[in-house]
Amino acid sequence: MARWDPYQQARRLKIEVEHVDDELDGDLGRWYPHERKIELTTGLLHRTERSVLAHELAHAMLGHPAGDDPKRERQADRWAALRLIDHDELLEAEVASPDPGQWCVDLEVTPRLLHVAMHIYKGRHHGHHLQVHDRRRAAL
Repeated sequence: MARWDPYQQARRLKIEVEHVDDELDGDLGRWYPHERKIELTTGLLHRTERSVLAHELAHAMLGHPAGDDPKRERQADRWAALRLIDHDELLEAEVASPDPGQWCVDLEVTPRLLHVAMHIYKGRHHGHHLQVHDRRRAAL
């Protein structure tokens, strides 16, 4: 299955993605709804940039105005996590390695979005997470 690509999504939506050298007041990315533009801090790791772009696209897709609001930030994280992290791919990463840091590398996401996805999928598939760990132990 092809992974969802936030760069392609931005192009489809005609949202400009610009890399900037300034730190955006401590943020790694920012959505400007009136300009239909997302700014990303230059020099981020690929998985960080991909995660930040997906998060900012979430603001665009969810119709969020500019500015920080904790509820909208959580909504954007959930939207981004569900698009970047496929449940089956997460299970494969868990079986391949016991290290969540490696899962981030394999899935090309930040630890924050990994945590959000795990919380979402745990709620949807209660108990399934434990089955994965049992299968890994049985394989050893």
